Amino acid sequence: MDKNEESRAKFEGSNLYKRFLSEREEILKYKWIESEKKGEDIGFDQALLSWTKKHRKEWKSTTSEDVKPNTDSEYVLAKEKVVALVVEDDYFNQNFLTEFLSDFGVTVDIASSHLEAMAKIKNRQYDVLVVDIHLTRGEKNLKREGLQVIRDTCDILQQNVDPTIIALSGDPHALVQEMAFEAGADYFLKKPMEIGELIKVLCERGILRRVA
Repeated sequence: MDKNEESRAKFEGSNLYKRFLSEREEILKYKWIESEKKGEDIGFDQALLSWTKKHRKEWKSTTSEDVKPNTDSEYVLAKEKVVALVVEDDYFNQNFLTEFLSDFGVTVDIASSHLEAMAKIKNRQYDVLVVDIHLTRGEKNLKREGLQVIRDTCDILQQNVDPTIIALSGDPHALVQEMAFEAGADYFLKKPMEIGELIKVLCERGILRRVA
């Protein structure tokens, strides 16, 4: 087993990952119940929005005791304070990245579109940006909207601030990776993301460090 497989296996055995799967199961269950009531498939997106609004807060409060802080991790923050912006429009990826980073003590903001991301970047200084290249719920006239987020971030910040920009994409083509780096990304990670690769990036940039 290589290091990536070992990191992934360890993460998939964690409470955080188990809660991630449990939440997805709750939404699918809610979708089935509501679809039965209406006599038609309400669709995952509608079920997600409705369940989140009506039930997530209560569900999270009942499961929070099962998720312990990452006190036994091999890695800890290398800085006193780290602030990250996750630019991602998929609900589960948002929650996965938010809770994974928060587990180390990182403060996390979420943006689901180019407009949301730019508004946040103009008003707060970030140490890390994790950007999905293929946003689907933002401005429809922008192709690969995440690339525009990266370009505009670099234009706005210029040399004043130098956050670590991590581009994400499920597209395996080398051209997509090249476009991400040309836009200004420091790193490119493929989806589904290997947790070991993300930790490696954060360590290289001095955000996490391995406990001696």
